[in-house]
Amino acid sequence: MKKTVLLVTIILMAFCVWAEGRTITQINLGLDTPGIHTTSEGDHDVTSTSALGISPSIELMYTVHEGYLMGIGYEYQIDREIDDNTNFPGSSPRFRFTPVYVTAKIPLRSKGEFIPEINGHVGYSFFHGDSDYDGGGNTKGGFYFAIGGGVAIQEMFIVSAMFRSQSGEVEWTNEKGKKSEMSVSQTQATIQFGIRL
Repeated sequence: MKKTVLLVTIILMAFCVWAEGRTITQINLGLDTPGIHTTSEGDHDVTSTSALGISPSIELMYTVHEGYLMGIGYEYQIDREIDDNTNFPGSSPRFRFTPVYVTAKIPLRSKGEFIPEINGHVGYSFFHGDSDYDGGGNTKGGFYFAIGGGVAIQEMFIVSAMFRSQSGEVEWTNEKGKKSEMSVSQTQATIQFGIRL
């Protein structure tokens, strides 16, 4: 159901991007700080630290009103390791999230060489773990959001900082057909450098 709602939202937003006014493409490179990575199985929660990461992204937006921007985005968070692998003894698990989202950018003033703005993302984040992480289970994505702010330099170069949260889960089925699940959440800050075309 969540994927269906997301797909419909993306189709509608994509139509708006191409159907309305001035369109803008923004290409970003994000430098991700170490994250707080939490796994939960029943009443058992384990919090670990994930490594630094790099996340390229692209956003397609259109102007709504006096510089306000709305659109859709896609980010690929390159695989990263769990540094403190208390929950994965004797292994070096790697994972990634891949968010697809609706974005909004609100400028705090309309003119000037440096224009501060507030940014927000809401969407669905696909989740993937390697064999050390998921142990042969099936991974699923979950809710994604990010909020932050930045500055547009000459309306072309962008520097921003955002806090983001994303979730997923891993599901296993044993030989008797019994299922078990582990929920996953990741929070961290990211610094993005972008260019608007």
